[in-house]
Amino acid sequence: MKIINYNLHNGGKANQWDQINKEVPDLILVQESFDPALHFADNSVIHKRVVWSPLPAKWGSAVVAPKFDLEPIRVSGYEHWVAGARIPSFRVGDIEKEIFAFSVHAPSPGPYEKEVSAIIDAVTSIAKGADVIIGGDLNVTTAVRHPNEKLKNSKIELQLITRLRQELGLVNAWQAINPNQDLPQTLRWSRDPEIPYHCDAIFIPSSWLPHLESCHVLNSAKWSSLSDHYPIVAKIYAQP
Repeated sequence: MKIINYNLHNGGKANQWDQINKEVPDLILVQESFDPALHFADNSVIHKRVVWSPLPAKWGSAVVAPKFDLEPIRVSGYEHWVAGARIPSFRVGDIEKEIFAFSVHAPSPGPYEKEVSAIIDAVTSIAKGADVIIGGDLNVTTAVRHPNEKLKNSKIELQLITRLRQELGLVNAWQAINPNQDLPQTLRWSRDPEIPYHCDAIFIPSSWLPHLESCHVLNSAKWSSLSDHYPIVAKIYAQP
């Protein structure tokens, strides 16, 4: 199973979806997206497989599952920033699981830490112990930095990471499979595009770690020309 998270930036473009679809993902979590259904050929089916939560007359977050019908999940108070969906049967290893998938964009102008904390509260209440995937642009650092890194975690960021682990059983997929490495850049800030901000992530249940095959940031020049964020791709083993 291949999962992609990507902030498209200002609604996105058709060529971004062309590149996403070339990755042949099973689950797509996007932010700042216009209606994803416009970029799939079979609209008679795909509308059942897209949950899109736009701001009025604008872009928004979305969950897309090209192979699965989705049951929309409303996240009260964050309807235009968080898209949620229930997938009744998602294969992890050799087991079919019910999962809840959330595409999260921490609302601007913030304060982001407070908003992310409230979203964790809401997701915890909705999921009630079920397996959860969160992909998103949280506008805070989404993994633990090493002491030698120039950028440092704030105390509140570390508390949020701990809450995700303790309350939802979630871990940052990139850091889980790339331990003891400096966090890669996922956002190129316009004022200084060299700073390695790592505010995007795919969080998966820690129980899935034996099945996590890979997780990497797509940071080639091809992707950097499309958005100020880089996509993240995680691959979960699923027995055919």
